[in-house]
Amino acid sequence: AKELRAGDMVLGGTRMTGKLKAIKKPYLLGDYVEKPSTDRWDQVMLGSALGDAGIYRKKWNNAYIYEQHCVAQTEYLEWKWAIIRDKLRVTPLKNAKSGYTGKPQVGYVSGNSPLVNKYVPIRVKDQTLTPHLQDLDALGLAVWYMDDGCAGRAFVISSEGFNETQNQELVAILKDRFQI
Repeated sequence: AKELRAGDMVLGGTRMTGKLKAIKKPYLLGDYVEKPSTDRWDQVMLGSALGDAGIYRKKWNNAYIYEQHCVAQTEYLEWKWAIIRDKLRVTPLKNAKSGYTGKPQVGYVSGNSPLVNKYVPIRVKDQTLTPHLQDLDALGLAVWYMDDGCAGRAFVISSEGFNETQNQELVAILKDRFQI
């Protein structure tokens, strides 16, 4: 591992057989370098992180994304899943259920990846959101609204997961950037 350099091809093997797996696109060391925030993938991740997705990270590993929705939102979640899996390994959740009603849900979980690390602080209670919100564009806002928006006579996004300071930042961004 000490001899690996950016651009080197890395193939995966299995613990059971030790044989190399055939893979469609070899992973190149250094491929995980972040893309510009105008990237569609980044906007879906940002909108999801602001919305219903859970971004988790343990000290010794990279972060991963976990998300589930009601069965009625299957098509929407599959759309997000198709975009997210362009850069992450994702697995559908089996037997996903609502924590509130116990009803069946659909969802996915990604593998750990350094690409997800930048979204971890979004839900930290005492941290500013500004670095992330500077990248938010119309697609990211649409994803966030589809996750946490409320249909009705006004534009409403549930933002109870953020503290008062963070909510003020959200209001300022929505007003300045989107005239909402």
